[in-house]
Amino acid sequence: MTTSNRRTMQLISSTEDPALWSHPVLDLFAPPAQVRVEQSAKLYLVPSTFGEELEADEMPQPTSASSLPELHAWTMRFIVSVVEVWAGRRQPAQLISWCHRVIYMELLRASGSQKEIGKIKSIH
Repeated sequence: MTTSNRRTMQLISSTEDPALWSHPVLDLFAPPAQVRVEQSAKLYLVPSTFGEELEADEMPQPTSASSLPELHAWTMRFIVSVVEVWAGRRQPAQLISWCHRVIYMELLRASGSQKEIGKIKSIH
């Protein structure tokens, strides 16, 4: 003879008082639903100072996200240009306005450092 003890499980919300669910009630006193207002983009690019101590009037100005170029396209152009500088096929001076002075000095140091460079099929 087999006997089974069936246990019933009761789900209890961890965020609300269980007494609220013990009897049917209209939502007359429920808190009003919060309406979320769509905000414009608040992402700002603040360039790094790379350890330089700048005066208040020399500090980089934050750039609004709406005035920045499309990130993926700009990054792909920059990567291809850096690889061309490393291969000695592009002058590093063409990238001076695209990056910080410290990064540009690293590009100058490494320009033409690759003896042979492969063909770029895709950059992900």
